[in-house]
Amino acid sequence: MAAPEQGVPSQPSEAAALIQRLRLCGRLPAPSTDGASDDVAALRTYLGDYQGALRACSDSGLQAALAELVAALPAAERRSMAFVPRRVQRRPEPMLVAEGAAKVEHGVIRARDGVELGYVYMAPSEHAAEPSSPPGILVRWGGNAELAAAEPSSPFSGFVASGSFHAIFVDYRGYGWSTGQPSLTSLHDDAAAFFEALPRLLREHGALAWPPFGPLVLMGRSIGSLCALGTAVQHPEHVSALVLDSSVACHWPYEQVCGSLWRGLAQHLPPLKAACRQLSCNCCLSASATTQGDRALVCLDPVDLASCLSIPLLVIAGTADSLCPRATIQALFDAAKSEDKQLFWLDGLGHNEVAGSRTYWHKLFAFLEMLQHGDPQNSRGPSACNDREENGGSFFAWCKKRSRT
Repeated sequence: MAAPEQGVPSQPSEAAALIQRLRLCGRLPAPSTDGASDDVAALRTYLGDYQGALRACSDSGLQAALAELVAALPAAERRSMAFVPRRVQRRPEPMLVAEGAAKVEHGVIRARDGVELGYVYMAPSEHAAEPSSPPGILVRWGGNAELAAAEPSSPFSGFVASGSFHAIFVDYRGYGWSTGQPSLTSLHDDAAAFFEALPRLLREHGALAWPPFGPLVLMGRSIGSLCALGTAVQHPEHVSALVLDSSVACHWPYEQVCGSLWRGLAQHLPPLKAACRQLSCNCCLSASATTQGDRALVCLDPVDLASCLSIPLLVIAGTADSLCPRATIQALFDAAKSEDKQLFWLDGLGHNEVAGSRTYWHKLFAFLEMLQHGDPQNSRGPSACNDREENGGSFFAWCKKRSRT
């Protein structure tokens, strides 16, 4: 028997719980009297999971509107430069990094349509220090030109070697050794399939329990923030915290989709309430205000989803980011309901420069360590040391003390 889907719940009670959570954004329509299957199709559409919506849909009109949208997405992806895939070979055997203290393995899981999704699993080796607390798990979706296979060469390897966390880096279709072609149609459905596979994946690689004893943290960079944010909102019972790096907070990479396609969907769905946001980023300015409004009829954007979050949140971004500009990221952060949230600005750095900052890694790892050694529900994310900070709280003093040791 196939395992139940965990992306958007298919059972009426689970769908009702998600609907209740999403009502926090204030944009969901009045409760529907339709059947559960159509409720699930509507939810998947609002969340941008068009492959899942087609699978759940029983209404022929909505099916036709979804199919028309899906047919138009590849052209929109190209105009938006949503994906820049590269291929690398899968390594058949584990390798050791960080002077032998971290073990790296390549793997695949199968998406719901059979496409193989590649990932890199990095765990402390037998030579690593024994952690004082149960290790946490970090699941990261990268940017649109990044590869999971490159992450063992980053500072993540040294952090994993400390024994505090296992890290999983997820590739998109067509990246690394994943099969298929990258697609906005399947982006969210693939993220849901990966989350569903986590219990088995953890058993295979690390004999870790599910749910894990340590914190489970989702992280997304740029387009990967859509996967991490969407999964966190749908699974707050499992996700301990969320990290967003240079997060998408506007309509990109869907801004090039014709407004008539969104209006076509709205004819078959209860329309969402007006977002009352005018997006002024360069990508969304290429589309008219009318098109932005058309998409808002049937789509919950990242700001909406952030407003449904109550888990600890860390947002890191550069002040000179022209792709995901400061105003949009600030709006996302301000919307988040989390009491334990932190926004850290890296002064003068652009979209693809933040990870070159030592401060970036210091703040990221400090946040993860605080979650692992403390209470994820009461800890605070890292604040800026000698830089701009927001909501510093007790963690600000802890971070400054840590930087002196």
